[in-house]
Amino acid sequence: MAGGDVFLSAEDDTVSRVVRQRLKRTSDLNPHQYSHLYIPTLVRIQAPSARHLKTGATARKFAPDLGPLLESAIKASAKSNRKALPAGAHPKLRDLSQRPEAKADPARPPFPPQRQPAKMSVLESLKRSLSKGRIQMRYTREDSMTGTLLQGKNAVVFGAGGTIGAAVAKQLAAEGADVFLSGRTKSNVEAVAREITAAEGRAHPAVVDALDEAAVEEYIDDIVGHSRRLDVVFNAVGALVHEYGNGKHAVDLSVEEFMVPLTRFVKSEFITARAAARRMVQQRSGVIIFLTGSPARGHVEGATAIGTAFGAIETFMENLAFEVGPAGVRSVCLRITANTDSRSIEDVMNAVAAKTGATKDQLITGIASMNFLKVPSSIADTARAVAFLASDKARLFTGTVVNSSAGAALD
Repeated sequence: MAGGDVFLSAEDDTVSRVVRQRLKRTSDLNPHQYSHLYIPTLVRIQAPSARHLKTGATARKFAPDLGPLLESAIKASAKSNRKALPAGAHPKLRDLSQRPEAKADPARPPFPPQRQPAKMSVLESLKRSLSKGRIQMRYTREDSMTGTLLQGKNAVVFGAGGTIGAAVAKQLAAEGADVFLSGRTKSNVEAVAREITAAEGRAHPAVVDALDEAAVEEYIDDIVGHSRRLDVVFNAVGALVHEYGNGKHAVDLSVEEFMVPLTRFVKSEFITARAAARRMVQQRSGVIIFLTGSPARGHVEGATAIGTAFGAIETFMENLAFEVGPAGVRSVCLRITANTDSRSIEDVMNAVAAKTGATKDQLITGIASMNFLKVPSSIADTARAVAFLASDKARLFTGTVVNSSAGAALD
């Protein structure tokens, strides 16, 4: 809705018409801090033949100078009361306009003295109504959870204690979702939950090992039993870079190092996605979001192990989408480039800096140079992309890899 738009009920046709005409000529309305304003009884039309007829108005993006506009509208309404009113006007107004004009008795006041309304401006009337609770206002704060993209949805985030998982959990909550966040370290997960609730979001922390099949099945059952629905599942479980020999060429990798991403990343993705799919197929809705990185397509040295795991996850996602799609369930993967503020990439940069003496800024510039845009990616970029894929705006995104690598890894 465009800033400055005003909508009045059908009963307020005359006022509505004048306000709309005035707003069309006003291009510099400054939005007030209130995003919604409901005024059940704002003013009275004090025309001789419509003294007690109340009018209501609903304003969206209330502007400070709307008061004078409404005052002008009310005056115009009084002046035009004797004129033919539009077909959409309130029946009382239409009937009153057709009556013969009564002759005013100068010796008789228009209202009995005890009922004479106090004169006040529209803005004074607003203040008075506010003090009596007649006006309901909602406002936004920079640190509050105010989005509506995922309003009413239940989202599960595995690995929520890590940097990417935490960022995604907070973004989903910011978009209105009830977030069930889990991880292996209680203190990390609870810290993220506190951040969400402090910003007026809804978070439910739990300690769950995403590699434990039985624990995951029980956890998902508990969520469905508590919330009745499972709308979004995202897995950000990972491993430490030194555990899978990141940076080593394939000929130098041990079998154990090569298998780490497969037994951590791929296994946990399969366990959590399968548990989610079982419930989502029954309810015939939901989305499972996978996460991979640009090494899914070979473009850098030393990423053999993790790149193989990413490729396997993307293939699994496609096959799962084919199977659950007829039940209305989506399966989609987000492929990202290195998030320079994530823990894993910071670990890589620290290791490289120790060997080469390069500064962090130099390393970030080098990472950014590998994509088309020549800009570094952040965990906030990843979180926003996940929130979009989780929403109904992406309802036809399934069985596909959404490439958010800025061109670092092309298909």
